[in-house]
This record gives sequence, C-alpha cells and structure tokens, in this order.
Amino acid sequence: MEQKDFLEKTALACGLPLPAVEEVFRAMTSVLGGALAQGETVDLSAAFGKFTPQLRVQKLDPNSPRTPKRPHYYICFRPGKMLEKRLRIDAVQGGGDGG
Repeated sequence: MEQKDFLEKTALACGLPLPAVEEVFRAMTSVLGGALAQGETVDLSAAFGKFTPQLRVQKLDPNSPRTPKRPHYYICFRPGKMLEKRLRIDAVQGGGDGG
C-alpha cells in the first residue's frame, strides 16, 4: 500500500478530511523520526509494535581482507502481540501478498 492510499483509507475510517489526516501523519512521522534519531525506543502499543534503533558494529577479524565498514544504526521493528496474532491468522487463511 502506498502512502497516498494509506492516508485516504485512514481519512475514511476516521471520518476526517484528507488534509487533516495528512497533517497528523506528517507530525507523527516527524516525532517518530526525531525520537529514533535520539536513540529512543518508540512503543506504539501492544496492538501494533515498537521501533528500536540498534547499533550495527562490524565483526571482522583484524586480518580480514574485507574492507571494514563504519558502525551504523538501523531501525528494528518488533510487532506487538495483537499484530503478530493477526498476521498468523491471515497467513493460515491464505491472505496477504506473501512478501
């Protein structure tokens, strides 16, 4: 699902005008991005899940011929229990696009 489709469906589900939903979405992604950039974990409820910034450090033997890479952060998403359960049920029923 593309962002445009997501925002339109959210506006319909909430009964709000699309510009209001777009504004909330921009604010939410700004706050989420700012918190993750500061190294904070963002927990969006047991119904959805949480985002955690994690540091990836290269684990190479000092004598390895591979070019070393600088340590960097990546964002790990861990689904909440309810989302995990919903995805399992959907997979059993044959729903979803498989990837």
